[in-house]
Amino acid sequence: MISRVKFQGTGHLVQIFSKAACYLSITAFLLCLPAKSQSVPPSIFFTDMTSGPNAGGEGVNGYSGAYITIYGNNFGSSQGNSAVTLGGQTCLRVVSWGSSYLWYQKLVVQLGPKCASGSLAVRTAAGTSNAVSFNVRSGNIYCISTGGNDSNNGKFPSSCWATMANAASKMTAGDTVYLLNGVKNVSTTQFSAVVNIMGNPGGSASMPIAFVAYPGATATIGDLNNSTYAIRVPQVGDSPAYYVIAGLTIRGNEAMDVFSADHWSIVGNDMSCTINGWGCFHANGSTNLYLYGNNVHDIHGATKLYHGVYFTTDTNHVWLGWNLVDPDPNHTGAAGCRGIQFYSTGGSDQYDLHVHDNVIRNTVCDALNFATVNPDQGTVEAYNNVIYHAGTGPDPDGLAGYSCIYTASSNSPRTPVAIYGNSLYDCGSRGFPGLSGAFHTGIPIQLRNNIAYMSNGSEAYLNGSCSSVSGSNNVWYGNGSDPCGSNLSKDLSVNPGYKSMNDLHLTSSSPAIDKGQAISGLARDITGVPRPQGGGYDVGAYEYFGGTSTPAKQPTCDLNADGVVNSLDVTIAINEALGIGSYNNLSLAQDSAWTVVDVQRVINAADGQSCRVGP
Repeated sequence: MISRVKFQGTGHLVQIFSKAACYLSITAFLLCLPAKSQSVPPSIFFTDMTSGPNAGGEGVNGYSGAYITIYGNNFGSSQGNSAVTLGGQTCLRVVSWGSSYLWYQKLVVQLGPKCASGSLAVRTAAGTSNAVSFNVRSGNIYCISTGGNDSNNGKFPSSCWATMANAASKMTAGDTVYLLNGVKNVSTTQFSAVVNIMGNPGGSASMPIAFVAYPGATATIGDLNNSTYAIRVPQVGDSPAYYVIAGLTIRGNEAMDVFSADHWSIVGNDMSCTINGWGCFHANGSTNLYLYGNNVHDIHGATKLYHGVYFTTDTNHVWLGWNLVDPDPNHTGAAGCRGIQFYSTGGSDQYDLHVHDNVIRNTVCDALNFATVNPDQGTVEAYNNVIYHAGTGPDPDGLAGYSCIYTASSNSPRTPVAIYGNSLYDCGSRGFPGLSGAFHTGIPIQLRNNIAYMSNGSEAYLNGSCSSVSGSNNVWYGNGSDPCGSNLSKDLSVNPGYKSMNDLHLTSSSPAIDKGQAISGLARDITGVPRPQGGGYDVGAYEYFGGTSTPAKQPTCDLNADGVVNSLDVTIAINEALGIGSYNNLSLAQDSAWTVVDVQRVINAADGQSCRVGP
C-alpha cells in the first residue's frame, strides 16, 4: 500500500511505501525505518579521451560517435540499473561495463547524436561519481584493420587502413583512428621506428589527434626483439603537440621515445621492452605529459641507465597516475634499473611533477627516483603510491640506488618534495651501504601519512640528514623507531597490519586506521574509496573499508547542497533511510547508517532549527 504523509513544518507531501504499524504517525513511521548499510559510490579516475565527435564513426543502432573508455572503480561487474550520463543526459550507448583492469575497472561508451559537451558521470545504486569534463566536437573517425589497405579512405566499416604509420601521415587536428583486434604493425619505417609522429602543431587543445585501440581489441605496435622503437617522436622536424595514444600493446627496445613533444596523453597502454636505449617509455625535452593507467612490465636486460619510465632533459609538467610499473615480476635480476626515473641529463632541474596512485614493484634499483628536481619552481609530489620489493638487485654494471623513493637536486631548493599517503614495503633488500632504504634525501622532503615497513634490519628508513625532513603521522616498522623523532610528530612505530607482503591493504585491526593527518585534496585512496571512512584519515595508500562505511563528505542537513534546508532535503533523508536513496550523504549522527535520528535532524533543520551533527 502507498500512503501519503504530510510532514509538519515541511509543507511537502512525500510518497512512502509503508508497513502496517508505520501508518499511524510520523513518529511511528520514523521508528520503523530500517538501518541502511552503505557502499562505496563509483569513482572516475580518468578517460582515454577528453573530447570527440558524436557522429561519423562506426554505426551501431543509431550511434556513430567516438568510443570513450572510462577508467575508475566501484562501477559494479554488470550494468543493471546503472548508467553513464553526459551533461546529465543518457545519450550514450554502453558497449561494456565494469571490466577488470589492473586493480580497478573500466567501461566503454559510444557517443550518440544527442550528446553535447558536459560532464561524464557514472551512476549506480551506491551513488553518483565525480564529474569529468568532456567536449563534443567535430572531427573525422577512421579505422585500421587486419584486412585494411593504406590506399583506402580509412572509414568504417569496410575501408579501413592497414597501418598506424600511414594513419599518422594523413590525420589532421581532431581526427581519431581506432585499431581493430588483431592489428600488428612491425615493419620499420624511418628513424628506426615502426611509427614516427612528426609535424607542427599536430593537434590542438580543442582538437587533439588520437590513436586508440577499438573496444576490447588487442592491437600491437612493434616487436620486442626486432623493433628499436615502436612509436617515436624523432629528434628532427617540428614538435608535435596534442596527441593521444591509448589502449595499445607496444613492444620494442623502447616502446615509446618522445622528443620535444607537448600535451601528450598516453593512456591504458601495455608496454614491454628489451634494453637498447634509455627506457621502456622515454621522454626528452617534453612538457605536459599525462601517463595514466599504463602497464609497464617485463623489462628484459640489465643496465644501470635503462628504466621502466624515464623523463629526462628538461621534461617538466608531468602527471603520472594509476600506472602499474613492474619491471622484474619474475625476479630475474635482469630488468633495467629504476621503475620511474626523473633525471635531467645536461639540463635544468625538473619541476611540476605529480606521481600518484601508482603501483611500483619488483625493481632492481630505486622504485621512484626524483634525481634532479627543484620544487621551488613548481610542485614535486608523490602520493597514494604502493611500492614494494624495490631495490632487489643485483647491481647493474656498477653502483645503483636502492630506495623506494629517492630525492636529489643540483640546486639547493627550500621547498620540500611532498611525499604523502604512500604504502611502502621491502625497500632495498640488497642493502647497499648508504643508499638502501625507504627514503633517500639530500634536499628537503615532507613526509605525511606514509607507511614504511622494512623487511630486514639492513633496510634503513632514511638515508640523508634528518635536518631536511619534516612532517607527521607516519608509521615505521621493521628497523626500530621513528628515524627523525625531533622533526616528525605523531608518528607511530608499529606493525601497520598489511594484508600480506604482496598486498598492502590494511586489515581491520591495523593501528594505521584513522591515525593520519587530514590533507587537502586527498579525497580518496588508490582504489577510489573516499577519505576518510572513519574518524580520521588512514595512513598509507589504502583507506580501510569494511563494507559499511559512509562516503567521505562533510555532514550537513543541506543534502542537495542548494544552500537551504527545506522539504527537498527531507525527501532525500527519508529515501536514504529507506535504502532507496542515491546521494550517499554522511550520516548526521556519524554512525555509518541513515536512521530515524538523521531524518528527524533534517526535519528539525527544515523547521528552522540548527543542524545537529555528531553522536
